[in-house]
Amino acid sequence: MALQYEVWIVDNPTGTPVIRQLVSRFTPDATGAWVEFPLTELFTSSTIFDIVLIVSGDASTTSLTASWNYQSSNVAPAAGYAHHSTNGKTLVFNHDDNGTTDREAALEAIRTGDTITIGTTVWEVAKTTDGASAQTFEVLPKAQHGTKGVGSFVFKAITSSTLEYVTKSGHYSADSEVQGLLSTTGYANVATSNDGFGVDIEFQEMSVSADWDLISYSGEQTGSV
Repeated sequence: MALQYEVWIVDNPTGTPVIRQLVSRFTPDATGAWVEFPLTELFTSSTIFDIVLIVSGDASTTSLTASWNYQSSNVAPAAGYAHHSTNGKTLVFNHDDNGTTDREAALEAIRTGDTITIGTTVWEVAKTTDGASAQTFEVLPKAQHGTKGVGSFVFKAITSSTLEYVTKSGHYSADSEVQGLLSTTGYANVATSNDGFGVDIEFQEMSVSADWDLISYSGEQTGSV
């Protein structure tokens, strides 16, 4: 079994978290080698954020394939419909699919980390909520599938297995502003320490004078904003 990785950033984790994917799921070319990705973010002093490395196996099984009428909507879906919220956060399936088959048990079996696919769009389940007539999934990325209408959805469950991860004891002990995060049951159950766990970040310091102004560039023209 090969290990797969993906990287996310959580802005304002102690307030109202905003989650964004930095690096989509990939399999490293070599074991024990660092894989570097650019992080094109600007952070001011006292900004709090989490960098989350998700490790999973590449083995999965298809637990359900069925069709729903996929639409963009913030209201509860009727029988045969799946509604994706306009902000892309929640994907809600009525228990009855487009062929009137009751899929409640199969939908409720989907767990965090499993995937939902329609066409070339793949979402990862971040949270699932059981309902009386529909199943609600919070999905990542928060983006709708481009084609609306009746479509075939494939639900895949990650095969449970033992995963290895790197621990570097005391890696952040000299820096009180950085903590290591570790969870085996999801981001909501994170333990903190001064250890490193397979992911690190390198900053380039930037100084901004109070006398400077921001400049926008477009073609051959520049201007202050």
